[in-house]
Amino acid sequence: MKYTVDRIEGDFVVCENGSGGFENISLSAFDFAPKDGDTVQKQGDKYVLLKKETEQKMLSARERFERLRKK
Repeated sequence: MKYTVDRIEGDFVVCENGSGGFENISLSAFDFAPKDGDTVQKQGDKYVLLKKETEQKMLSARERFERLRKK
């Protein structure tokens, strides 16, 4: 399952799951420093960054923002 990082709260990463719900995942389950908006996926007992998907989401959000700004 893929997750989107919503925020960091203390020692937990709050992630939105594919069903629209939220899950608290221990920060120690990440081998990198997750940021808001990152797309991650569980592999074994760790979570990995899905870099291309994260970049595509960020680009899409920027494009939508620019379109709104021009109106």
